[in-house]
Amino acid sequence: MMHILYAAEGIMDDASPEPIPASDKDFKALLEYLGSGRGPAFISPQRFAQLLHMDIQTLANSMLLPVNTLLHAPESAHLQVRLRDALRVIQAGLAVSGSVEPTLRWFKESPLQPFGQKTAQRLCAEGRSEDLLRYLQSMEAGFAG
Repeated sequence: MMHILYAAEGIMDDASPEPIPASDKDFKALLEYLGSGRGPAFISPQRFAQLLHMDIQTLANSMLLPVNTLLHAPESAHLQVRLRDALRVIQAGLAVSGSVEPTLRWFKESPLQPFGQKTAQRLCAEGRSEDLLRYLQSMEAGFAG
């Protein structure tokens, strides 16, 4: 089942007057929003930060990248891989929780015991999104972790 990721309605991106798409309607619309009209392979770091309710410096720190990469080289392959991986993990988290805001909080804040108390966001920054996806698949199947 496809879910949409969203930030609170009415929050606007600094670079665009377009609001973040609202809940549970159209995942494709969210991907288009995150892509800033630059195609399906691009995710705007600024819009991704908006989705997670954080500023660009906080997002850069959480991704273990210099803020200049997010601001001046948003098309960087390394950055784009991290953003896409994080989005995949968030989407998989929605399959388990069924609710957007708790999933985003889980992604950013919840320490995961099987991963040494690291958050999902930190694990994505470390390149461990595939481990997280397997973990979430086992949770969705009903296994405790």
